[in-house]
Amino acid sequence: MRKYASWLVVVLFMAACRGEGENGFQDSRADFMEAVKREMTAEQIAFRIDAEGMVRYSSRDQAAVERIRAAVEQEFSCGTMMKPPDQQWRDDLKRVLAERGIKYRSQIELDGEWICWSPESPAQQNEIHMELARRRFDRMQQK
Repeated sequence: MRKYASWLVVVLFMAACRGEGENGFQDSRADFMEAVKREMTAEQIAFRIDAEGMVRYSSRDQAAVERIRAAVEQEFSCGTMMKPPDQQWRDDLKRVLAERGIKYRSQIELDGEWICWSPESPAQQNEIHMELARRRFDRMQQK
């Protein structure tokens, strides 16, 4: 019986030591890190930056931080990249994306400006392409 009581004390002690801990993450993309910290601040999740640049936060906020990181990652990932053939097409694409509330970013490469966005589905991507074609066709009809 004494042996079991000793094990019970050890198990309870280990459980008590685990309690609330601290988790952290780091990413080489400075803009990604800033966006995640901005969202954590907006959601009032307390965090600190350690000496190595790691973002540290309470383990009780793990689920919320994972959700934030996934959302920011989706913003930073590029599901679709398109290099519009001319300025009008580029302006139309940006306008269509903005009208639908789809976040996008522009990237300047050696061969010109690329527009990057993440459609929610293939159907949404097709809808955007069809709208661009419709606008182009309408402009051609007006000439």
